[in-house]
Amino acid sequence: IFRLRAQGNVYLPIDTISNQITGQVDNIVQDAYGGIWLDGENVLLHVKSLDDHFNKIEVNAYDTSNGLPAGGNYIPYKIKNEILIGTNKGIFKYDEKEKHFSEDDTFGDLFKGKNTKPIVEDQSGNIWVTSEEKTGKLYRDEKGNFQLDYVFSLRMDNKEVWTIYPDDNGIV
Repeated sequence: IFRLRAQGNVYLPIDTISNQITGQVDNIVQDAYGGIWLDGENVLLHVKSLDDHFNKIEVNAYDTSNGLPAGGNYIPYKIKNEILIGTNKGIFKYDEKEKHFSEDDTFGDLFKGKNTKPIVEDQSGNIWVTSEEKTGKLYRDEKGNFQLDYVFSLRMDNKEVWTIYPDDNGIV
């Protein structure tokens, strides 16, 4: 992981924070406060600036000791301007004040205890999720509870979905 600075049409490396982050990183998400969440190997990392330009940073590593479930594979997603963590045991959210993760109940019990990732918001605000090999769009039923419309994914031969990409034209 390194920072670049634009100088005309050229981007020049400024420095690196790789010495503080080891292992493979597959997902990077920026939160509403400018912090960066990264999935590491069996750890979730949060990098935040201690000044206005990331000249001084703080890197925090989170795992089971902070409330995340065993098994690693913690993937950060930005949904409705909040960071949600998809895990093999449901969706988790970080409480900054408590410095602890807990199961998120935004979608009720729909994903509680279930392998849930990816979680993606499209440009229309629709939320798309893969959970337990079912991929679909969330909607509210007549009682106001969230449900997952996954009918189209029943036609898929391979039910394992690693990434959902909404494009600029509203196609997911």
